[in-house]
Amino acid sequence: MVKVRRKRNVAGFGAALCATAIVLTLSACSQEPEPEPEPLTLSQAGEAYARVICPVNEAWDEVDGQVDDMRSALVLQPADLALREELLSSSLEDLAKTSKRAADKLADQRDVMPEAAREPVQKMIKTLRDDAEQARDVSELPAAKIVEHEWQGVEASTEATNEVRQGLGIEAGQSLACAEE
Repeated sequence: MVKVRRKRNVAGFGAALCATAIVLTLSACSQEPEPEPEPLTLSQAGEAYARVICPVNEAWDEVDGQVDDMRSALVLQPADLALREELLSSSLEDLAKTSKRAADKLADQRDVMPEAAREPVQKMIKTLRDDAEQARDVSELPAAKIVEHEWQGVEASTEATNEVRQGLGIEAGQSLACAEE
């Protein structure tokens, strides 16, 4: 029995590989870049901002209510502290997640916001991320420390909110149209 060895055509394979690479490179160069996204109108930007910020405001309302309940429980119902502490920590964790999610969504939308709102939106993104980190840290404190905690960055957050609202043409005192879900 005679064994026949077949030679592999390495040169042919290499040439085919090079040709494929050249075609892919040329086709990548010939593609047109994606067009810049169209900026949102003030109305569209205001609606987009409300969709992002309203859940954060709701999370803050929940935390504020839980803090008030905890203050009462510390004085009036010390036996009920464990459950209330768990609810308060959970609310703070939810605030952290909601704030981070809002910061990420605003970061995705920043470039399509009207020019007057872009820098204020960037400030808002920073305050939301700072709030998320702080809420996560505070959620790990004991209840008595949580109710005494002085939130850092309140002035920066208020300033960013006012600047965003001004950049979006939302008048002072005008409430956001938050959709009921």
